[in-house]
Amino acid sequence: MSQGEKFKLVHGFLIFFYCFYSILHLNGVFVIVFLSIGGLYHLLKEKKINFPFWGALAGLCLCYAVFSYRLLLVYFFSAELVYPSQSRI
Repeated sequence: MSQGEKFKLVHGFLIFFYCFYSILHLNGVFVIVFLSIGGLYHLLKEKKINFPFWGALAGLCLCYAVFSYRLLLVYFFSAELVYPSQSRI
């Protein structure tokens, strides 16, 4: 899609299944950073925003947020979600 190819349903399924079968904290962050650097390079080189690419990257981040919601809740809000059966004394 970095060459200006239109976003197709196949691309959406690939993003969805990649997020479903990979783990955000092991490789997802690196994939997002690598794709963002490539997108910024393309933006600076072409001086043109590639909306399908950035939309797909936003979809990737959204899918990771949906599939890894417990990790994000624990990280940003409370560590109690990890062990809800234990009470604090």
